[in-house]
Amino acid sequence: MQWESAIFPHVLLKNVIVEMQFSKEDGLEPVDGYEPWSSAFADGNAVSGPMFVEQGECEVRMMVGLPASGKSTWAEQWVKEHPEKRFVLLGTNLALDQMKVPGLLRKHNYGERFDRLRDHATAIFNKLLDRAAKVPRNYIIDQTNVYRSARIRKLRPFANYRKIAVVMFPLPSELNSRAAKRFKEMGKDVPAEAVDQMTANFVLPLSKHMPDTKEPFDEVIFVELSRDDAQRNLDEMKHLLPRVSTPSYDNFNNQMVSSTYTGIVSLGIPAARSSLTGFQPPMDNPYGTGVQAPAASPGIKVSRVQQRNNI
Repeated sequence: MQWESAIFPHVLLKNVIVEMQFSKEDGLEPVDGYEPWSSAFADGNAVSGPMFVEQGECEVRMMVGLPASGKSTWAEQWVKEHPEKRFVLLGTNLALDQMKVPGLLRKHNYGERFDRLRDHATAIFNKLLDRAAKVPRNYIIDQTNVYRSARIRKLRPFANYRKIAVVMFPLPSELNSRAAKRFKEMGKDVPAEAVDQMTANFVLPLSKHMPDTKEPFDEVIFVELSRDDAQRNLDEMKHLLPRVSTPSYDNFNNQMVSSTYTGIVSLGIPAARSSLTGFQPPMDNPYGTGVQAPAASPGIKVSRVQQRNNI
């Protein structure tokens, strides 16, 4: 018998036995209760998959904000509240969470997991981002994205999509509180030097309709503080940073800290991590090492990061 087309059966079930019959022998009769796939729509309970025809019908939302500002929380809630749009979340940490390494704890071990798996997670994210631009869907890019050049580069393949920037910029005191809470509950941390660099080079996004902008956003949404309030607080935070952190790093070779880190500042003394209850990280207005926050615990040092050229 000559085949006119190939059949690629794929079934993903758990705790179920599946028996298939693909032969075309004469006399083959359907078993009792058999219904063709097309009948699944008869009762109106079946849900069709996404049917995006053109990229112009899709949107990509890019989260923008410092670590622990609430980007992932907002993105996950947005996905839940808009199931009809079938948003796909893309981020380095999302890839990192799927990885299993023998002998490496998955919970409350973010720092070690990140150090060992960062390169793999970054490569996976880059591959997913490249493929996503070619498959019409609604996407949310969940990274810090504080570097303007990085935002432009990542969105370049999404030229035909509707592009929206979602800026998470809470008050510095609230940022401090969220960072402490996340470290206590999840152990997620980012070296303070990396946070200082992100703060020093943080540029609030502009829509493409505003003058003197090269960014491609159709819309820019400020979820918490308004643009004016966010810019004023950001200017104050930059002013309070140490001089060593203020040079511009807005280029491809130094965007690793913006694209990869999504945790919070790390306390360098292991004993201090376990002995402090309800501690305040060594950051407040500047959200970094440049200035000792009034509520911060004295004598606690922060770890440093060796800059790498990943993203």
